[in-house]
Amino acid sequence: QDLLRLFRYCGTRVHGNESRCVSFSSFRIPADLVSAGVHLLPPQLISLGRKAIFRNSPAVWLRKVDSALRLRGTPMGLKSADLLGTGQIGVHLAVAGSVLFAPMQLSKKEVSALESTLGLEVAKISIGGSALVGALIAGNSNGIAVADIATSEDIDRLTSYGDVIVMESGVNAAGNLLVINENGIIASPVLPQEGLDVLSETLRVECSAINIAGNDTPGSVAVCNNKGVLVHPDITEHDVEKIESILGVPAMVGTVNFGSPYVGSGCVATDEGAWAGSQTTGPELNRIEDALGLI
Repeated sequence: QDLLRLFRYCGTRVHGNESRCVSFSSFRIPADLVSAGVHLLPPQLISLGRKAIFRNSPAVWLRKVDSALRLRGTPMGLKSADLLGTGQIGVHLAVAGSVLFAPMQLSKKEVSALESTLGLEVAKISIGGSALVGALIAGNSNGIAVADIATSEDIDRLTSYGDVIVMESGVNAAGNLLVINENGIIASPVLPQEGLDVLSETLRVECSAINIAGNDTPGSVAVCNNKGVLVHPDITEHDVEKIESILGVPAMVGTVNFGSPYVGSGCVATDEGAWAGSQTTGPELNRIEDALGLI
């Protein structure tokens, strides 16, 4: 992964738009790394116009490098594994402040792994009997929005973690309709202004309605923490500016699960780590790590 960063690989496995693929740099190694004892045997490259790929790469090895000269710092928690038989991690898990809401069906081993990777306490819950917790809940340390299929018991449980907003009518899948951190809320344009005002007041941050890459379900195409946001690769420059303004963090494009642009459905993130589906590739994990500041 350090080598991919060094050669400026764009981080995604599937490229729908060539302009998003940054070509490899030359294989010149910075002098400070050479003097520190980094040795690279350059791989063969096959030129593909503006792109290049590795083929039949010989061994690459690194000798001890002083910590001050390492390519990157020590990464925080980062894991790719399925839960409940699916890679749609963001559909099943929801972060709200210092709590990670997860389905009742998770095993003790899975709960322990989640807490270790993401650095948050896991609260097992169902919403109206559904295990799709991530699609039905969204929030921050000030409050939680939940779909109206939540029972009175579900709502009582959620109120122990903050103020609760129940999203009613047919537009109620909070996790799909909202992207939230401690700085702001991106909401779906299908939500009425009155609803945006209530969300802003309860969660105590700015709330603005936009679509992302033409999608009215921003929660499915973006995943964020308080350091960064990873978004659908087809967003426009104007989208990026609005997203960064609302959430107060830098945005980067990427994919999960071997090329899926639905990064919000396939990944969950905290300030300490991220968890994506098992099909997520090394370069995709690399991109998640960079986008969310998990270094």
